[in-house]
Amino acid sequence: MIGYDGYIRIIEQLKKVPELSVYPTAVSYKGRHIYAVEIRPHLSGYISRTKRITAHPSQIIDSRHHANEVSSTNSAFMLIKRILTDEKFEELPDRMNLVILPMENVDGAAIHYELQKENPNWKLHVARFNAVGKEFYYDLFETETIHTEAEAMRRLFMTFLPDVLIDNHGVPSHEWEQQFSGYTSPAYKGFWLPRSLLYGYFYHITGEAYRSNYVLNKKMEDVIADSGFVIRTEFGEEPLPFLGDNGKMHRVVQNLLENALKYSLQGTRIYLGASAEKGRVKMWIKNISAYE
Repeated sequence: MIGYDGYIRIIEQLKKVPELSVYPTAVSYKGRHIYAVEIRPHLSGYISRTKRITAHPSQIIDSRHHANEVSSTNSAFMLIKRILTDEKFEELPDRMNLVILPMENVDGAAIHYELQKENPNWKLHVARFNAVGKEFYYDLFETETIHTEAEAMRRLFMTFLPDVLIDNHGVPSHEWEQQFSGYTSPAYKGFWLPRSLLYGYFYHITGEAYRSNYVLNKKMEDVIADSGFVIRTEFGEEPLPFLGDNGKMHRVVQNLLENALKYSLQGTRIYLGASAEKGRVKMWIKNISAYE
């Protein structure tokens, strides 16, 4: 079980690793430091942040927002170790921008560590939030807030402009909820069986010029979720701009994908890809037909 003091000891060790850039991102309400761990690319000299986030996808992994969900900090450090030691991930830092926040709610983690000394098998929901019992998620993009731990994620978000943000919660313990135990939150009464859930969100620009993007995303979301197929994508790292009508192009992609989902053999894979060839953008959808 990693408390705040143990977290700081690990952070100090990681500062000595040349493949990592470890730096403070905020100071909490109670004055504790929050650190980010960035996986460095294999480059020397000055590295332009602007060029990196333009040319490569960016991802932030946030851990321990709810301090009683202890496993997320452990998994963050385990992920860092694997990226550094597994040859399979050797090229990863050169292909993307990855930054990990191993412990966002440092004040809550300090409270949780003290409470678990007396009751190590309890969920300890009282340590879920920050030092004043606040869900500071709602303050992440508030520039004027006393809940200064919220500044950590806001600063990272504005620095990396992430394509993907993973909010890695975690497992508090193996204690099961009791349906009639008096929890004040109605949602907690539904946690009487262990479960592990993955939630996916996508955000979109609301401007009229991008209206068709939202329509396409929602259509793809619905048909893929209901299809039972495995979807594989083959896209390069560089964007593929084209000169054409955005609305008509989204209709073409939608029709092709719907046909593949409709006529493919159940349980097979569908491949989507695009590339630039001789000044043109080539897109393809490959599938195994259900009909001979």
